[in-house]
Amino acid sequence: MKIILNLALISCLLITSIIASPWLGSPKVPEAQSKPIKPDIVHKDLNYSGKLVGDKRIALVAENDWKIGLTNLDLSCNDLSEYGVAAFAPYLNSTIKRLDLWGNKIGDKGMIKLAPSLPPGLEIITLSDNGITDVGVIALAEHMPKSLIQINLYSNKIGVKGQNRLRDLGFQKKPENLWERFVP
Repeated sequence: MKIILNLALISCLLITSIIASPWLGSPKVPEAQSKPIKPDIVHKDLNYSGKLVGDKRIALVAENDWKIGLTNLDLSCNDLSEYGVAAFAPYLNSTIKRLDLWGNKIGDKGMIKLAPSLPPGLEIITLSDNGITDVGVIALAEHMPKSLIQINLYSNKIGVKGQNRLRDLGFQKKPENLWERFVP
């Protein structure tokens, strides 16, 4: 199991180094005393994938960079736990449509903290490889935005209770633990 997790982290970092390379213009994570990246410009897409922001710096990043108008937020592979979720959840704004948290370690406790703060217009959330079980899925279901049409739960331990709860909300299971629903 440790080998698989290590390979997942290595692949995440490798993909991130390719996708989030400096020449593609991805933002740098500010240090504790630094100024916002560009406070006068609204970023529609922010990619922090693999920046290893961590629990201690995520609130600073959120406060400085997540402005109204942000639609896509990628926080994959950032070593975020339930504490990081509690720090950034208040900064999730209503314009976010896609949230990627793949490859962190938020677990059920993090899902319980995140679910009430999910933006009302959220359409896609990626929660793959986060140690989430039925408890986390049920917390998500209790606060699920009506606009949510896709949930990626790959490499989590979702049992029958969690799967049934998603089905009750109109989601259908696709390959690789991807859940989708049609919202008219």
